[in-house]
Amino acid sequence: MQHRGNRARRDAALLTMPARVAAPFAYEQCRELAELRQIAFVEMQYPAKWICSASPDLRIQPGAHGVDGIAGVPVSSPEIVCLHALIRSRAVLDVRAEHERRLLEAGYPLEHGWQNQWWQRLHAAARLDEEWRANSTGDGYLEIGPRRTPVVFDPRLRDAVRPWIGI
Repeated sequence: MQHRGNRARRDAALLTMPARVAAPFAYEQCRELAELRQIAFVEMQYPAKWICSASPDLRIQPGAHGVDGIAGVPVSSPEIVCLHALIRSRAVLDVRAEHERRLLEAGYPLEHGWQNQWWQRLHAAARLDEEWRANSTGDGYLEIGPRRTPVVFDPRLRDAVRPWIGI
């Protein structure tokens, strides 16, 4: 997750994301817990992503959280890790709120992208700065109201992207 001081969208933001929660919450619980302000969005175990070989019948589901029409049998590998940078900066929350409008215009069902709906509602209520405090680290903690959750140092994302970011 991102350091609280990084508010602007830029590639180098990935270099200031060397932390994660120690024990993420199961995805199925997270919508309710986040909307009740019991956990931060970044505390959830994000749904798995898929990578696969191209095939004529391949259909990738939204967010790459599923695939249909793959050739062969799916295999899981502990050697492949998705280092997902969920919220790279404060500015991304504004972009995500706007993304919800586009999803609805495109005809996506309301249950798709619940987090974008959440950010759109917070944007309308002028509460995205509060959401940023909950989902970014300050002094090694996430802060949701009075609740402080320690984060764990994990430089894998930072170290993986460093050679590709021109600084």
